[in-house]
Amino acid sequence: MRNVAAHKLSHCANQRRAARYVVEKASSIHQRCLGLLSGLAHWANWVKLPEHGDASTVDPYFHVPFITLGYRHVSCVSECILSSLTLSNEVVNIWSHAFLALYAMSNIYRFLCEITTSTDYSDSTGSIRHGDNVVQVVGGLQAYLPLLVHQVGSMTSAAASAIAHLLHSQSEWHHQMWFLVDYAAIGFYNLGLAIAQYSLSRPLSSGTLANVIWSADTYIVMAMCCHLGVFVLQCSMQFLFHSSPFRPILLVSSYGAASILNFLPFLNRVVAGESYASDALHWAEIISISVGAVIMAAQLPERMWPDHFYHLNSHSIMHITAAISYYCQTQAFHMDLARWEMFPESLRPRTDLLVGVLLIYLLSSSSILYYVLARYGSSESKAQPYTHADNKA
Repeated sequence: MRNVAAHKLSHCANQRRAARYVVEKASSIHQRCLGLLSGLAHWANWVKLPEHGDASTVDPYFHVPFITLGYRHVSCVSECILSSLTLSNEVVNIWSHAFLALYAMSNIYRFLCEITTSTDYSDSTGSIRHGDNVVQVVGGLQAYLPLLVHQVGSMTSAAASAIAHLLHSQSEWHHQMWFLVDYAAIGFYNLGLAIAQYSLSRPLSSGTLANVIWSADTYIVMAMCCHLGVFVLQCSMQFLFHSSPFRPILLVSSYGAASILNFLPFLNRVVAGESYASDALHWAEIISISVGAVIMAAQLPERMWPDHFYHLNSHSIMHITAAISYYCQTQAFHMDLARWEMFPESLRPRTDLLVGVLLIYLLSSSSILYYVLARYGSSESKAQPYTHADNKA
């Protein structure tokens, strides 16, 4: 009996010690949370996040049709960066493509590792993995080059878009400059997409249109001229049709024409009756881009509910569908690498041609961008942010 009583007393003492320990730990965690909240409150008071308001509080130049709320009040780069932490009408546009740029950067690193860790690099042989299967690809760096060009173009376009949406609200001049840079980067991405589509996703049949009429030189040069032309059109629209209600339709139409050219090699493969495992991903890519284009042209859902969908508006939805399309493109091209050794050497794009076309596009778009900004860009409001008082005046 004495042993039983002693055991019960010992057990109760252990429970009291355990309860005291739990209370002390909970009190310690509580004090740490209070300290963290106090620090965050102090930081919030010290770093004041920029405000945002309705359309009447910003320059009419920045008004977006059917978007009535969520306009940022920023006048410098630091305020623009802090505004990305607020629920403005640009928050989805900024972060969707910022994360997309990081994802494209990780893909570039992954593909470079696949080249350098190939099973027999002395024979210029690379390897790609789909699940548990390793597919050997003849060509090494030459085979991966179109895919790397596409990834670099995607990363550049996504980064330029995120930066443009982040910084454009400072003034009219910043809006013009950053979105023209964005348009040039989109053209660079589309050129990389056309190169990857032709190099990896066109049909193998010798009697199809792409192989008979369009040699690699003809198609890639045609794509470069097309995307340069679309960039020039975007520059003119930025100044001639900026406030036009038809601007979204014109934007979608111009990019739609360029997309048709980009997708012709794959569509030609479908017409030729060739079927591969990557077909579903190519169709998902086309469908996602088409859905985003239709939503942006129709300006839905903000057209129907202007006071509710200023965070997730048509442009934001287009950004999301573009990210989905990029993911499908990357996976499809990665799978299409297995077809590289099936193409005859005469139908493979030459490395010097790819480098030359990319350099010509970069130099031409940079020259056009400089001329347009110097000739038409307005800098009078660069250092004079708009206020509500200006609107009343």
